[in-house]
Amino acid sequence: MSEPVSHRAPTDWKTDAMQKRIRKRYRAERRFRLIGLGAVVISAAFLFFLLATMIGNGAAGFMRTEVSLPIDFKSAPLEVDRAQLATRGADLALAGAGLEDRVKTAATAAFGAKGEELIAGNAWTAVRDAIKQDPNLLSQSTHIWVPASSELDTAADGGGEPEFRALVQQLRDRGALQSGFNADFQIDDAAEQAAFIHTKWQLGLKGGVVVSNPVPAAAAMPKEEIERITEQALAEADAGGVTGKAVTPFLLGRIKQLTDGRSLATNIALVMHNAAVGAALARAMLYNPHWPWHAAAELGASVEVAPQYLRSQPLGYTNLLVANTSLATSKV
Repeated sequence: MSEPVSHRAPTDWKTDAMQKRIRKRYRAERRFRLIGLGAVVISAAFLFFLLATMIGNGAAGFMRTEVSLPIDFKSAPLEVDRAQLATRGADLALAGAGLEDRVKTAATAAFGAKGEELIAGNAWTAVRDAIKQDPNLLSQSTHIWVPASSELDTAADGGGEPEFRALVQQLRDRGALQSGFNADFQIDDAAEQAAFIHTKWQLGLKGGVVVSNPVPAAAAMPKEEIERITEQALAEADAGGVTGKAVTPFLLGRIKQLTDGRSLATNIALVMHNAAVGAALARAMLYNPHWPWHAAAELGASVEVAPQYLRSQPLGYTNLLVANTSLATSKV
């Protein structure tokens, strides 16, 4: 005999009790949604804060402080053939005329005995580029914006030595200091190069570090001349069937002949310059306070670095301006 089937009465959604339960459920759902929305807003705000902080801190690395350098070419002309300023040999002509020393002298005259410490080592290249753009500057007394030294740049950001912070304020009062974005920059100071390398390794970025070290301007050869001679030597090598490892010594020897030995003097100057730059960078790395051998170096102890450490921290130190381009004042 089958069990009797019980029939449940349909729910009456219109009763007060049921309406109260429905309203309570809707309120709970609205609270949940509001809490979820609040969490999303807070998360978005936090991410925006992090992004803004990273952009702000990162942008600071692309800022450059510049000094307005008064320089008088009118009363003390620079002996240079203006016709050369329209050629590829303009950089060499201005360097040979002593422009770098003239810029240092102008800094000392404008800012006192420590004037050279206020401008970057490559400040003269800014003056060089300004002259190439407007050769009439060579007959004028003018002001040219040049990059500030690393000490003055740090002081402009609120750090550094009190002496340089005071100089920053003085220059700002005179309207002789400005800061702006610098997307095209280079690191010339060995200590800054060492810090850059250390930061790269700390971030775990793979790959080596290449330091580009151009030929000293005083020892360089005009780019158009060395390119022409190199093309000739390459053509002779091809015609003579010179291939493989024999190409480099053939080119060096033939270029030496075609330049009457001047290319050899340039290459020797390049090697010596590489040694000087490499030694300065090695010393800066050795005395970097964040690296393990710093304490021993400070005590004057002999420092040996385990080979496995060197393998794990690759430093590809080389010169980019090699073979045919190493003899000219060109930049990579």
